[in-house]
Amino acid sequence: MTAQTHFHNGPQDYPQPDWNNYRVRAVTTDARPWPPAPADIKSILIIKLDAMGDYLLHTPFYASLRKFYPQAKITLLCNKNNLNLAEHNPAFDYVITPPYEPGYDQAQSFLYAIELQAHAAAPFDLIIVPRWTEDWHHAGVITQVLDAPYRLSYSGNTNAYKAQHFPQHEDFFTHVIDDARPAHEVWRGMQILHALGMKIPPVADIKQEFHFTAEDENKIKTLLAVKHYPRPWFVFGVGASADHKRWPAEHFAELAHLLQDRHGGTIFMLGHGKKDELAAETILAAVPQAVNFVDQLTPRESGVFARACDIMVCNDSFALHAAATAGTPAVEITGHPANGDKDSEYLPWRFGPWGIPFAWLQPETCHHSGRMLADFRLDPKCIGDIPASDVCNAVTQGLHRWPKSH
Repeated sequence: MTAQTHFHNGPQDYPQPDWNNYRVRAVTTDARPWPPAPADIKSILIIKLDAMGDYLLHTPFYASLRKFYPQAKITLLCNKNNLNLAEHNPAFDYVITPPYEPGYDQAQSFLYAIELQAHAAAPFDLIIVPRWTEDWHHAGVITQVLDAPYRLSYSGNTNAYKAQHFPQHEDFFTHVIDDARPAHEVWRGMQILHALGMKIPPVADIKQEFHFTAEDENKIKTLLAVKHYPRPWFVFGVGASADHKRWPAEHFAELAHLLQDRHGGTIFMLGHGKKDELAAETILAAVPQAVNFVDQLTPRESGVFARACDIMVCNDSFALHAAATAGTPAVEITGHPANGDKDSEYLPWRFGPWGIPFAWLQPETCHHSGRMLADFRLDPKCIGDIPASDVCNAVTQGLHRWPKSH
């Protein structure tokens, strides 16, 4: 079994949007004229209930929205896992989290929206749901209950699955963006800004952001001063949000052996949760000198740590986007096969790292090896078919192509 290895130089390698080839459509006949006058927008609510990596991908959007509406109060509604990342972001006046785990319970979202009507920033003039695909978290329900005069999201026909399973999606909004063409998630945020009337900056000026504290910096400095860790520093992001995105722990362990034999250095591990702990145990059993930071760092601290490393090796996960935001090159491992759907959202054109050079590997095809899984659309994924030797070669090339100074 072999893998295809691809190298990207940075965001300029992603397809860029055609700003003249989409439209903002009024959903109802009584919708107000679009775009709203900036002076009329006094309070904005952004509903972004997705994962931590998605939060980082939208930090350029948040920062630019603040510049475009300097006088407005901006509130972010996010899930509790993102609170550590968002709480010191100067783009927001308020960061709030729902008292439940966002998911499939529409009634919880409805009741919570009623509570939000009494929030300090309410009533809202503009609500934005910057999600191109399916609204699994019922952000639309919250939007409709709050009844802002401008409620913006993407239309219900961005993909066939969304059109089939979320037929009432557009009913929650006053305006929707019609654009079914694939684009990177960072460009999606820029598209919303463009729809609001903002001039889009050059790609080199569109940057993701961490907002560290002195305590974050000091904790990592203390951890790394415990002993001398030889360079290069390899950090393994062993976690993922779904099993079909998770490279087997045994492969990570084999990779650790290969890297140590070829380069020396130090293997570090990042992640959180029981599955990541088990993966770390597997790696430590094979390479006892590896350093386990699984469940030891907050998301912000993980960013400080990633900044100090030479290269990240990881699945499609928060660790990947933490490395990108911190400026550390990465090697991403993805299970979507080369002979699969070229428009799959599991390829980097959609959620890949932004702002860094990186490599990514995918299997040539799914070999039905017993490690084959599937995404929620039942498309086959076979991340276990990617051999550690191919990943090791990509890491070696990355070290030579993208050396970091310390």
